[in-house]
Order: sequence, then structure tokens, then C-alpha cells
Amino acid sequence: MLVHEGSHDLLEGYSIKLKSFIRVINQLIGTFYMDDIQNLHEGNSTAYYEIKVKGRIEENMSDWFEDMSIEIESTEGGSTVTTLRGVVADQAALQGIISRIGMLNMTLISVTKVNDYPENAQC
Repeated sequence: MLVHEGSHDLLEGYSIKLKSFIRVINQLIGTFYMDDIQNLHEGNSTAYYEIKVKGRIEENMSDWFEDMSIEIESTEGGSTVTTLRGVVADQAALQGIISRIGMLNMTLISVTKVNDYPENAQC
């Protein structure tokens, strides 16, 4: 395990959410670490990602998320989903973005490395 799940109960109601978030981060780190090794071997660690979170991230926060584009949409159930899209320099930058999502106490839905990225995106 890359992040320790110790018995740090911040507040009783947030303990389970924190442990779930740590599990997701550990899974993502493990998955992307293997991609990173392959990219480093090929000489390229820059990639285009699409990250979905439950809730709303305002567009004026794009600089806090590595200048990724921010798209907000409402689902049929009435909840809001924010999609971040853009070029991420390396795995450390990706982990920083995921960490910021956690700092905002938002639920991470998915992180997808996109192979067919827009022509104007420079990887």
C-alpha cells in the first residue's frame, strides 16, 4: 500500500469517506505507475487525461488544476459532474490534481488516459 490507512479519524462522519478516497488513490497510483514506467521507457511522460468528479469545480479554478479545461454537466438524477480535460506533464502532476480534488472533499468518479486527444492538445 502506497498511502497508509492508519486510524486517523478526522471526524467520525468523514472517516469512511477518507478511507475510500485512500483506496481509490492507491488503485490509481498502482495503475498509472505502470503506465509511467512504460512512458519513461519510451521517453515520454506527458499525457492527455479526462478526470470526472462528482460536484462542481468552477472554471476560474483551472489554474489550480494544471490549466485543464473544465466542463460542468447535470445528470438525469439532478447531480452535478465536473469533467477536467487536458495535458498532464507527468505522474507527479496527475497525483497533485487528484490530491487537490481530495482537498476539496469531492468524490473522484474516474481518471482516464485518453489516446485520441484533440489536435490542439500538445503532449
